[in-house]
This record gives sequence, C-alpha cells and structure tokens, in this order.
Amino acid sequence: MRLRVLLPILFVAACSHKQAPTTWTHTHWGMMPSEVIGAVPEVAPESGSHLANGAVGQFRLDTAGVAETALPAEFFFLESRLVQINFGDAQYRDNAANLKTFEHLAASLRKQYGQEAGAHIMDPAAGLSRDLTWLAGDTQVMLVATPVTGTTSMLSVIYRRAAS
Repeated sequence: MRLRVLLPILFVAACSHKQAPTTWTHTHWGMMPSEVIGAVPEVAPESGSHLANGAVGQFRLDTAGVAETALPAEFFFLESRLVQINFGDAQYRDNAANLKTFEHLAASLRKQYGQEAGAHIMDPAAGLSRDLTWLAGDTQVMLVATPVTGTTSMLSVIYRRAAS
C-alpha cells in the first residue's frame, strides 16, 4: 500500500525537476561560429577569454547540463573553428566543498565515459589540485580542480578536440 502511494509522488517529483539544457551536445569540433549559433540558439556573445593555444571564447551559455549538473559554458574558437567548451563558474570555493563536487562530477563522467585514461593529483600543500582525463572518439574530456589559495580552488569540466 505504501509503495502505491509513494510511487506517484516520486514520479511527480522526478518530472518536476528541471534539467539544465544540453543543447550544446549538438555541436561538433570544427564548427564555425554561425554553425554553433544554429546548433545552440541560446548562446550569447562572449567578451573573448583567451586560452594558451590562442583560442578565443566567443559564446557562452549561462547554464548548460554537463556531468549531471548545471554549469555555465564558454565556447572557444581557433581560426574560426570550434576547438573547446569550458564548463565552470570561475568561483573560488572551499577545498572540502570542491573535493566533494569533484568526486560527484568524476563519478558522473565515469558512468558516461568509463574509467579515466589519465589522472594527476598534485602536492596537497599547494591546495586542491588534480585532474582526470577521458577520451571519447575525437574528444578529450577533462575534470580539473585548480588551487587558488591553500584553502580555496576552482572546478572546470573541459571538452576539447583530442590531439591527432
């Protein structure tokens, strides 16, 4: 009897949970900016963050679904071609909280891509610093914790074209 009462409540709760949009998954490496706009109409222009390889952030999503969570996304282009999407809110958070989130994201990515292909855990004296890497076809997926201070860090999930 309890199960018959509980199941409809759980179903309604599950259906009412709003998932973050995952329209970014309609993109692929090498797309031109106009093609990304067509594939992800919700993108907004970005001011132009730069990566070390020279790629420039041209678009952003305020909220995108990735690794069973919702994070802002930034789309990077090199020579007018999509080469990387970064997910993260650039907020500094306490290492203990970020470690918990890191483990949650890692579990989600393992469920999606299998065991990671590479892992690095840096000296704990520097703060929370680790990264995990997966390869999925022509895509490299990275989960990165970057220390800001000894007690704070930032988290990012990065999707980029894998090296040939």
